[in-house]
Amino acid sequence: MNTRALRAVLAAAAAFPAGYLLAAGLALPLIAYHPVERRLFITSQPVGVQMRFYGDVLWATAAAIAVGLAAWALGPRLPRFSPLGAAATVLALAALDVAYYLSRLLAAP
Repeated sequence: MNTRALRAVLAAAAAFPAGYLLAAGLALPLIAYHPVERRLFITSQPVGVQMRFYGDVLWATAAAIAVGLAAWALGPRLPRFSPLGAAATVLALAALDVAYYLSRLLAAP
């Protein structure tokens, strides 16, 4: 794998957890699912048993695709990078996602 492709893949992998957090933090409109009524709808703040997972994943995927394509297009013009440092950044962002959702789970009454 060449450096340009590696940079694009690592940038996309780092953007996925960031996009996942931003969807919840910015209260972006997203697709939610109500399991009792068995319907999909668009909302920014699901309540009760409504699940926002699908919308969060869509926003995170869109962020990953956009950042990956931008890194691919800007590849030759970007400064040199360390793949190890980029991989550490990806893991740190994923750890932030886990900490954020565990904090919401443990803080619930």
